[in-house]
Amino acid sequence: MATNSLIAKQAVSYLKIILAIAGASFLLVVLASFTISILFSDEIDAQIKKEINRKLEAKVDYNSLSLSLLSNFPDVTLKLEKFLVVGKKEFARDTLLQMKEFDCAVNLWDVL
Repeated sequence: MATNSLIAKQAVSYLKIILAIAGASFLLVVLASFTISILFSDEIDAQIKKEINRKLEAKVDYNSLSLSLLSNFPDVTLKLEKFLVVGKKEFARDTLLQMKEFDCAVNLWDVL
């Protein structure tokens, strides 16, 4: 009986260690996402505008960008405010799309 009790105590001890590591890892990912979105927001903003405008035959602009990991967890949410798409060349005077707010949720693992 003493060996069963010792094995149970060891199992609980290992389980606590595993849960502590998993919790710390989760916390690290959440903190890293906040840090990255705060420290690199200007670079992320510039890269998103550059890629959108490179891929489309239109000029895309917006006033502000925000990234969130918590609002649609485990997806990453991209929010663009005052989103505007204006045509180029023969459509240069045409507003193709104008939105007060644009939200897009993407799987976190697809982003990474």
